Amino acid sequence: MEPDEVASRLIEIAKDPDCGDNLQEAVIRLKEATLYDRCIEHFGSWDAALAEALKHAAGNIKSSSAATTNEATLDDYFDNRPVDRVSQLPFVVIGTSGAIALLKAKHVPCRRNPDIWSNLPADYSQLEIPCAFFNWNDNGRFIALSDQGTAFTFSDGVLADLEDCGYYRAPSDYLHLATDEKLRWLLPNARLHGKSRVLHITRQGKIKASDNGEFKNIDAGGSPGFLLNEGDGAVQVMTDTPGDTIFALGSCGNGIHFRSNDVRSMGRRSVGVVAKKLEPGENIVGAFNSTGLMQVVVITARGFAKRMELSDFRLQDRAGSGMVALKPPSGDRLISAVGVDIYSDLLAITVKGSFMRVPARLAQFKSRAAKAEPLYHPAAGDEIAFVQATPPGELA
Repeated sequence: MEPDEVASRLIEIAKDPDCGDNLQEAVIRLKEATLYDRCIEHFGSWDAALAEALKHAAGNIKSSSAATTNEATLDDYFDNRPVDRVSQLPFVVIGTSGAIALLKAKHVPCRRNPDIWSNLPADYSQLEIPCAFFNWNDNGRFIALSDQGTAFTFSDGVLADLEDCGYYRAPSDYLHLATDEKLRWLLPNARLHGKSRVLHITRQGKIKASDNGEFKNIDAGGSPGFLLNEGDGAVQVMTDTPGDTIFALGSCGNGIHFRSNDVRSMGRRSVGVVAKKLEPGENIVGAFNSTGLMQVVVITARGFAKRMELSDFRLQDRAGSGMVALKPPSGDRLISAVGVDIYSDLLAITVKGSFMRVPARLAQFKSRAAKAEPLYHPAAGDEIAFVQATPPGELA
């Protein structure tokens, strides 16, 4: 969008009776992520964009899009970040050993500088590599799924706080896990309501949906949650409701965007159907429920990333090849794709256990054909293992 078009669109939104008193909130509510980005890009700040819109409204359409520094752009963004109660909730850390514990949000601040990494305290090295963080946003019972597809239920009361308790709980202390089985996914029971379903997507490109009623009578003893083909594993477990959409990224760089209604419900003992057609040697590296989200960020193991509009990926039937998102750079590989909103943060975990939380806006906004730019800078000999989108947190 050109500067004049940005100003004109702001005026259109302001004239809408449903806009309310806060134009910025209206832009967010209307899923105008590109519009907000263009305001900052062309005018340097949100306030400057409003001033330009006022000039247009008064009949003065001489736009002034003076170049501004990236620092000024980010300062305006940081000044307007909403930080609410959700961002202060602790995270659940699941290590490669299968150990599980709580990590307080204050230990996972949002960084302005993407070069400052944090690490778990040495006393908790038994957690090994933290390969997954889950924002703890429900007080009650949870469905837990293992890397072998077994489903369990448990209460948050069994989880220890790393800082306060000085110890961790192994899931085998309260769940009937097999010797070589590890806990990997958590779903709050609160998400399993009405017509919601549980979906999972695997590395080999399979997707399966089960009605939430299939998980009603699960206990700590465990029941089959989903079946996997030999050598396969789940990349993501999520919930959906009728009309939702799914995005999945393959390791060769194509992303597919399809309706979850294309996946019929099956029993828990089913393998599923094809989500994406894969090239020889390709696997799925990231997937998410894209409903209500505006953009997708693709990240590589070396910390390169780019941010794109989800609308650039037209909805198509599942089992297709998808559309180009990012071709893997030479000597690098794709490790994740996450859906974000205007104020989302990105939490990255490295292979050696370092973690960092930065605003998703630090990932440069690009077209599908463009190359990725450096976002994270892992230490020598380290690389990004996992990235998750989170609510905006406190700055540090």
